[in-house]
Amino acid sequence: MDVEVLREDAGGFEVQLAGEDHGFLSLLTSFLDRSDKVENAAYKVEHPLVGKPKLFFRLKGVKADDEIPVKDLKGVGPKTAEQLEAVGINTAGKLLLNTPEKVSERTGVAVKLLEKYFEEARKVVPEDKYGYRAVLKDVLAEISKEMDKVKSEV
Repeated sequence: MDVEVLREDAGGFEVQLAGEDHGFLSLLTSFLDRSDKVENAAYKVEHPLVGKPKLFFRLKGVKADDEIPVKDLKGVGPKTAEQLEAVGINTAGKLLLNTPEKVSERTGVAVKLLEKYFEEARKVVPEDKYGYRAVLKDVLAEISKEMDKVKSEV
């Protein structure tokens, strides 16, 4: 399964899961909905044959906080900040949802320079700031346990 984080903020967590289908996403969504930490969960597949499924969920009690503007990262000058903001990357968190290579393609900023900005962004943005990843790992572990139980009964 190839997982790409598309969004991770106070409003929710969205990932694209290449190589998965309705069956797995339906199972995952139902387990997320059972969690007392999850406010709601949903998934969509834009095209049944070639679409990459997207999973979205929101946690209860997550509050918006101040995001670190990309222009405030050490080493990012006004011109680079403008280039990043022009493609929708206006916070350190949004920068980290990409790779230096992807950002370079979209902005023209050198990969080596972007690697430094990514390093600075990692210093100010915690890995699982909102707790989405921990909840997803817990739910996947629960699914795995249930599957093991079913296997042992067969």
